[in-house]
Amino acid sequence: MRRLVGALLFFLSFTAQATTTPLGFSAGPIFKLNGMGDGLLATLGGRINGSYGYFLFGLGGYGAVAQSKIVLGKKGENVSYSYGGLGLGVRFFPQSFIHITNYNTFGLGKLDLKNQGQSGLAYSIEPELNLEIDIFSTLRIGTGLSYRFLFCQQVPPPTKELSGLGWQFYVELGRI
Repeated sequence: MRRLVGALLFFLSFTAQATTTPLGFSAGPIFKLNGMGDGLLATLGGRINGSYGYFLFGLGGYGAVAQSKIVLGKKGENVSYSYGGLGLGVRFFPQSFIHITNYNTFGLGKLDLKNQGQSGLAYSIEPELNLEIDIFSTLRIGTGLSYRFLFCQQVPPPTKELSGLGWQFYVELGRI
């Protein structure tokens, strides 16, 4: 099975056009899994990106869809977090069908700690390092690691407990 998938990706890589078009546009869904406290928070969202040469710019929005047992300050917590923001980044090897990207999201959102009955405005900075593969000239998939720095002064857990390492998977459609 692994050989079949590898052969399929190898074949599809030749159908992807390695373009040198300076201006591109893409949009698609993104799934993120981030550490928070002693647990994990899953978010689902979407991103719209533009590119000019090596540079990326875009908008995104994300919302919590699931969580594991999150412990903040030695207490179990039911967390709701949704945010959106501006993204800026750089794509390395844009002419190749395999790319490495650094994408940085600067977000603003709402954090709810339901068990404590507290909520507040939260700011986040989330740098990502991704590996992308062009499947077709209009379809790209990507995965990578990130770290979300989350700042919220209205709720008691410190920034260290709210921030965490993450993983993301996404699909982009468009003129890439």
